[in-house]
Amino acid sequence: ISVSSIEEQINSFQKIPNIHSVGSLSASVEKNLSHYFDLHKSSYPPPGLYNRVIHEVERPLILKTLAITKGNQIKAANLLGINRNTLRKKINYLDIQYKKSSKEF
Repeated sequence: ISVSSIEEQINSFQKIPNIHSVGSLSASVEKNLSHYFDLHKSSYPPPGLYNRVIHEVERPLILKTLAITKGNQIKAANLLGINRNTLRKKINYLDIQYKKSSKEF
């Protein structure tokens, strides 16, 4: 182990983006959730919040991923980190209509 190899590893860790930075997805979700809770004033939102959030996010996430991959389910599933069959089930369940190699969904 050399000093230069240790420096390379340290530098590679510094290149990893901070998921909690201002422009991150995490920051965006936190901002929108804060707004959602603010809308309910002093009371809690109705039960089932986790499933509502997942349902609201899942469809646009899959649509955007399919658009970026031009409808290629294998590439979309890989990008999402799920199995292609799982993606197909979600496409059917969410009634997502698309044409392969189309940017419009």
